[in-house]
Amino acid sequence: MQWPMLTFAQLAVAAPDPTAPVADLLERLLPNSSAHFQLRLSGTPSCFSIDDVGDLPGHQIVVNGGDVATIAAGVGYYLRERANITIGWP
Repeated sequence: MQWPMLTFAQLAVAAPDPTAPVADLLERLLPNSSAHFQLRLSGTPSCFSIDDVGDLPGHQIVVNGGDVATIAAGVGYYLRERANITIGWP
């Protein structure tokens, strides 16, 4: 059996985005909404912060959190408290 030769470009894989699960969650709940958010990991565990840049076109809501679960909690807080969106079962 012959093994195919792999080039360096084929072996080099970009590191996965650690906030991708939260962006995927946003897309499942509110399609095409993840582009409106900038999700960032911060060094502060169990804490999130939200930088709402206003209602100007082209601006993003920045959610910082210590881990993915905290970022998801921050997004949920933003949707519930600031955007007045309730997501529930139909």
